[in-house]
Amino acid sequence: MQELAVEWFAKQSLAPLDLTPLERLLRSSIHAFETELFRSVASLLSVETKASIDTLLTVEDPNGSDEDSAIENSSGVKDADLVLTHLKADAGRIGLDSVLQELAKLSRIRQLALPIKGFAALPVKWLQKYRRRTST
Repeated sequence: MQELAVEWFAKQSLAPLDLTPLERLLRSSIHAFETELFRSVASLLSVETKASIDTLLTVEDPNGSDEDSAIENSSGVKDADLVLTHLKADAGRIGLDSVLQELAKLSRIRQLALPIKGFAALPVKWLQKYRRRTST
């Protein structure tokens, strides 16, 4: 982005900013862009999708009593147990159990009903950036 900014200054016949103020300006611009992007994506999400995402991000108390009320799906994985850390987990060894667990993960992701069209306009590099953020 610095290179593009320097090129822009040259095309405008302007002296480029020093590196420190330019970096600050670029960081500020990126932050403003991301803030608006997150607002626009959030506006595309339904109330049910937001609640489902909140459920994914909730870490339940391992000593809680909700374990008995959770319904097991066909793979033996409880729906309440499918939180973000489980969705990010590696599939493990190939076998029937791992295939069923991966199908349960896919089903859980599809239940989110994310607005795919809202992400279609984003460049691949930005999507990769947010994917890396999510994986950490």
